Amino acid sequence: MLNVHLIPAFGARQLREITREEMQGFLNRKLASGLSWKSVKHLRGGLTRVLGSAEEWGYIQQNPALKTRLPRRAYSEQRAALAPEQVRTLAAALDEPARSLALLLALTGLRVGELLALRWGNVDVKAQVLRVSETVYEGHFDKPKTKRSARIVPFGTQTAEIFAALRPVGVDPNALGVCLEGRNAV
Repeated sequence: MLNVHLIPAFGARQLREITREEMQGFLNRKLASGLSWKSVKHLRGGLTRVLGSAEEWGYIQQNPALKTRLPRRAYSEQRAALAPEQVRTLAAALDEPARSLALLLALTGLRVGELLALRWGNVDVKAQVLRVSETVYEGHFDKPKTKRSARIVPFGTQTAEIFAALRPVGVDPNALGVCLEGRNAV
């Protein structure tokens, strides 16, 4: 953030010379350049922290970043779901275990981290439901980010067949459900 955005924009200036209007223009230009709203929000946060420290240390009288505003967040259009024929084409092009993983993602609507963190104790093949109570990101297991992400997901017969083929006999309920190594599923 510093090397790519903030230093090129403000690095040659003394902090006390930077105005709120310049910062507001910087943020607006970054948003117009194609950066996501969230990235621009992080840039504003970085500016706020740097200038907040400068204010605490007496280098500036007030933090001009606090007076900047981000425009309302523009929501992107809803993503289109894959059509059934696209899912069949994708599945036909993949070898196991990638085929089963892609089908489970398409058929359940789970995020990759949710599927990879799914434990057998949270999959009920007979009732055809699963419970999302954990996610994994970069090898770190954690609770789902939001309350809505922790949920019960119903699934159909084809998904039940995939889970049944993946599930080892006498598996520990705490074992991860999608163990891809050495597995030859559906």
